[in-house]
Amino acid sequence: MLQFALIWAGLLALGVALYPISVGMYPIPAAVLAARNRWKHTLAILVAAGLTPTISIVLRWVVLPAGGGEDAPDPGAGALALLTAGSTLEYIAFGLAGVLAGVGIARMWSYGRLVHVLTAYVFVLMALNFLTAWDAWTSQVGAMAENLRVAVHQQAGQTGNEPDPDQLNLITWLEAHAGSLVFGANYAAIFMVSCMFVSLTRFILRTRFGEAGPQGTFTQMRPPDWLVWLAIVSALLCLAYQRWPSHALSVVAWNSAVGLAAIYCVNGLSIFLYAVHAFRPNLLIFVLIVFVLINVGAMPLLMLIGLFDTWGDYRRKIDVFVAAREKKDGPSDDRMV
Repeated sequence: MLQFALIWAGLLALGVALYPISVGMYPIPAAVLAARNRWKHTLAILVAAGLTPTISIVLRWVVLPAGGGEDAPDPGAGALALLTAGSTLEYIAFGLAGVLAGVGIARMWSYGRLVHVLTAYVFVLMALNFLTAWDAWTSQVGAMAENLRVAVHQQAGQTGNEPDPDQLNLITWLEAHAGSLVFGANYAAIFMVSCMFVSLTRFILRTRFGEAGPQGTFTQMRPPDWLVWLAIVSALLCLAYQRWPSHALSVVAWNSAVGLAAIYCVNGLSIFLYAVHAFRPNLLIFVLIVFVLINVGAMPLLMLIGLFDTWGDYRRKIDVFVAAREKKDGPSDDRMV
């Protein structure tokens, strides 16, 4: 108990020191403890997550300014109260993502199901955050776009050339279509972070506590076959937008396309790593494959591999090929693990 209390205090202190980026610290310990049915300890982690913003804000705007340690404008009691409440809810909500993962692991969910459920949960939180502060977000996008334009003009002035019109046009296009990309881009980022989160949680449970963790691995994760129909609909919507441009169609088409592209790109990466593990190529061949992937465009190629896996079922084909080769030649140890 004393050991956990010391770890808890250290985690809280680190969270306070790193606020507001420490929001991602609490889900993993919450997931590990929930998966092991340590519910009192899991609750303590959520309490630490909830206390982090309050302590940080009190230190930042009350204690330090009062002691003359910091020269910062006072935002006012009302603004501080809103900031504290919003940050506390955010920290607890992300901590609950870890609890959700732990419950899924305890119930023997597959790796893929766990990733998709966590992605959906965090994506809903993100979407609500954007929708409730849409005007502030669009203002930030406009300010960022203007800063980029200034940077392009400054760079051109230093070299004595005219600003690159393609760069300026790209900035203008991204500013105008930010709403058509933000949800898809955030979904893609959340999906990839969820994969890393589940993999790390699985690693800790297996190596530290000797427990199985979620069923399956990243290399075995495969999107459901029915998802390809959403990909087809998304492609048709993108084509329709080219013919009949509209803001609503742009938001639905491009956001869905970006999100689905991320899913199939990650599936392609999963297949690639599955093949590396199965074939165990020597180091020279492995480096050559990676070099070719990078030069031909890894992301589009991986996305195509992941998409056509719906019909190809490449992992099964890899298993059949490896089994046939080992039956013929016997297992080989002269390969890279």
